Amino acid sequence: MSVLVARTINVNISGEVFNYGNFNVSALNNAFNVLVAGGGPSDIGTVRNIQLKRSGQSPKTLDIYKYIQDPIVGDNFFLQENDYIYVPVAKKLVTVYGAVNRSYKYELLPNETLSDLINYAGGLKSNALSRNIQIERRVGDKLEIIDVDFDLSSSKNIALQNGDKIFVQTVDSELEKVVTISGAVEVSGVFALTDNMTLVDLANKAKLKENAINYNNSMDPLTWIFDLLRAAGSQALDLQQFGIASLKSYDPTTIKDVINKELLELSEAHHERYFKKL
Repeated sequence: MSVLVARTINVNISGEVFNYGNFNVSALNNAFNVLVAGGGPSDIGTVRNIQLKRSGQSPKTLDIYKYIQDPIVGDNFFLQENDYIYVPVAKKLVTVYGAVNRSYKYELLPNETLSDLINYAGGLKSNALSRNIQIERRVGDKLEIIDVDFDLSSSKNIALQNGDKIFVQTVDSELEKVVTISGAVEVSGVFALTDNMTLVDLANKAKLKENAINYNNSMDPLTWIFDLLRAAGSQALDLQQFGIASLKSYDPTTIKDVINKELLELSEAHHERYFKKL
């Protein structure tokens, strides 16, 4: 014997759905498939407490969230002739937005908590400020804000109420303990500012360009400090950051001019000693 066409059955859909009434469907469909045929729950209809009613038996509860996570659940909800699918009003709708992977309005069961909501939302994003999640809740005719440290295990079991709005803030994107270098360097940008870090350390990381400053970290700082002073222009440099201290109390912004003057006098003396005009 072979079956050419599956038999059809009549199923009734009622409650908070977009299309209610009697539907003639293939007996191979389960309750979830037929619910889709009826347009699904309305905006106020539950998706967690849908009732499958059959004459002479206790109602079964359909939870669409469980079906989405594990479609095998649908195997327990195949239909028979004159079954009823009833969709009550949702009783606990909670909105979550901000640094979560799926910002949306979710329906929670009475025993579900903040941790369950975060799981349904796909978890926290990598930049979520988990230690300060805010719950906006209406109490009477007023709105209240509740701050929650989600890093604490006790906070994960906080009960939520119908109409709550949960906002997950993001971590401040501004970098801390960093230093920026630009200009005559091979690697410009941001570097981590470590303890006891000096300008020499930064220069080693950024690799000063040889055509801009006669710098060689294998040589004594006295061999290249003047070029660095000249490249700095009018900017004051802390020579101690380079492992150097001046012998006199020179103004860091004028010491370059003093050295330039002495170099000029020395150059003129060399010309007078070794050369003559023709």
